[in-house]
Parts: sequence; C-alpha cells; structure tokens
Amino acid sequence: MYANTEFRKSRPTTRQVAAAQDTLDVPSGQTQEDIEQNFSVMLENASDAVLLVDHDGQIRADNARARSLFGYKPGQLPGQSVDQLVPAHVRGGHQALRKSYMDTPSPRPMGQGRDLNGVRADGSEFPAEISLSNLNLDGRLLILVFVSDITERKRAEEAVVQAGKMAAIGELAGNIAHEVNNPIGIISAKARLLISTLGDELPDKAQLELEKMIAQCDRLGKLTRGLLDFSRPSVSEMSPIDIHGPLRTALGMVSDRLTRHRVELHERLFAQDPLVMGSENELQQVFLNLLLNAIDAIRGGGQLALSSDLVGDGDQPDRVAIRIRDDGQGIPAEQLDKIFEPFFTTKQDTGTGLGLSICAGLVRSHGGTLTVDSCEGEWTEFTVTVPLTQRRGP
Repeated sequence: MYANTEFRKSRPTTRQVAAAQDTLDVPSGQTQEDIEQNFSVMLENASDAVLLVDHDGQIRADNARARSLFGYKPGQLPGQSVDQLVPAHVRGGHQALRKSYMDTPSPRPMGQGRDLNGVRADGSEFPAEISLSNLNLDGRLLILVFVSDITERKRAEEAVVQAGKMAAIGELAGNIAHEVNNPIGIISAKARLLISTLGDELPDKAQLELEKMIAQCDRLGKLTRGLLDFSRPSVSEMSPIDIHGPLRTALGMVSDRLTRHRVELHERLFAQDPLVMGSENELQQVFLNLLLNAIDAIRGGGQLALSSDLVGDGDQPDRVAIRIRDDGQGIPAEQLDKIFEPFFTTKQDTGTGLGLSICAGLVRSHGGTLTVDSCEGEWTEFTVTVPLTQRRGP
C-alpha cells in the first residue's frame, strides 16, 4: 500500500483533515488503544477506505469502507500485516518501500509513476490509488492509509487511448486501401485479359498461374474493401425498423450454405416485431457476417440457433437482444478479448481480421453492443443488443 499518487482536492473531509499537516501530533496521555478506538468511531462511515497501520506494518484498525473494498468482515483485518493487501509477487518490494517510508515519514507520493494493485480476501486484484498521512503518538509512529479503487478511472483512460488508436488505424487503413486498390484492379484485369484473349494458346501452367494471380487479387480486393468500410464512419440514415427484417434477409442469403454444410437451424424469435432506430443495410451486414462465421465454425454438420428477446435493467424492457449461437469449435479463452480487434483473425488462410471490428462499429453506431461468449471445443454465441424505439402490437 506504500506507493501513492498525490492528494486530490476532491477527497473527503476526513482525508483533508489528516493531510492538513506534515505530521499530526496526538496529545500526550492518550494510549495507542485510545487512538485506535477514536479512529474507529470517527472514520467508520468515511467514504474512503482507511487503515491505521503501525511502525511494523501491522493493521491496527480499519473502517467499513476498507472492509467492503478488500472483502473482509469486522475484526479480520486488525492484527494482520498490511503487506497481505498487495499482490504476492510484489510484497518483497512493498516491504522495502514501507520500511523506507518509516525511516523518513512524511505525507508524500511514494513510488511515483508506479502502478499498484490491491488484493481482496478472495484473491482478486484491483487498481488502487494510495495516500498516506502520519500520526505521532508520544514518539510512536502510526500511518493513516487511504485507499481508492480506481478501476473505473483506469477503464476510462484505456477507452480514451483505444479510441485514439482506432482513429489512427482507421485513417491509416483508408489511405492504404486507396493506394493499393488501383494496382490490384489493374493486375487482376490484365490477368483476366490474357486468359480471355489468348485462351488455348496459353500453356496450362501459365493459365494456372494467372488464375492464382486473379484469386490473390480478389483476396486483396476484399481486404481493401474491408479497410475502406472500417475507415469510413457510418453515414446511413436511421429510421424505425423491425430488427427481425435484416436478420431474416441475412438468413435467406445463407440458406444454400446451411444446406450445403449440413447445418441444422433452430429459430426462437420474439413473437412481436421489436422496432429499433437503425439502418436496414448495416444491420443486415452485421447479421450476415455473424451467420457466415457461425457456419464456418460448424462446417461439416452442426447446429445453429437464432433467438431474440426483449431485455432491460428494470421491469420495462428497453433493448432487444439477437443471439447467434453455434455448436462449433469455439474460441480459446485467451482470444476472446482480442476477437473484435482490427486485423485479428482465426482464419489464417482466408480471414482479413476486419469483419468483426466492422460489425462492432456498426452496432455501436446504433447505440448498441456486440458481445461474444464461448466455450472452446463446444460452442460460441454472439449477442447483438440494440435499444428499442417502440413495439408493435397491444
């Protein structure tokens, strides 16, 4: 806990009082037990997690917020070492920092620029911000440790960084696509011209090589189209539509492929027509991509399930969720966090790694979310959730 950032003006009054002096001198005549008792009474309901720690790093007292944050019951933390509240792999370094601080105690940032995680009773970790203040009790040093869970702040910072990266990638992708598209088109056209004009005059090997060139040009063309789609922001007009419409259209487009690959389809769509504010073409593109991926995952026979439900946080549903689930090969757990990243693909020979990124962007432009859940070797389920605008029927 002995690595911190500087005090913030937004801290509660309890912290402002504790940090008001370099060292808080406690009047003589009060025992350590008195201080711990007074501490518990004064700070039990403070909004910050606060610990009272002695010179040896032993926790002398805590408050309700500290117990809640770290997942302990009343009476469990006092008597324990504060080192147990940091990850095991950094405890040695934390002990050194703590001892260094005790040698020269003053409310100051410790380990500036160093990330620090707290450890809960169940072993889970969370990013923490730590601030320290001192209590001088007749020459004996006690430390007030203020702990804040900064998980949400970290997520917000990461989201800003990711948004910047995505904007840069989008601009770069668009430029590359424009530069590459014309040469690809010319190469493909020339190869096709040679085949069509010379025909039987070409040796079989030469014709085969030209056909390979055309196939690779087509693949590059698909990639550049994906890059352009990825780099262009959505400008489609939104209107109230039945979300089942683009889903059924996409399903009709893959019906032959379902039969060819012996995929058994199961539908369980919401009886009424959920209306969303959206673009028919863009949602159709999303569903088509997800359906094709599902069929590829179960090629050779399997089951594909489509379902739709109205969902919401309260009694009144405010969103519609479309789920596409296959019983194919699944996605390894370590790849789930990367599945929507640009250029990440599990289809090494045919994939461009842009399909799911584009789909996620299109769903976001509808105010919705695209999520994935999977069990490797058993199943994968993609869920498209979009806000409702209204609902037909009684």
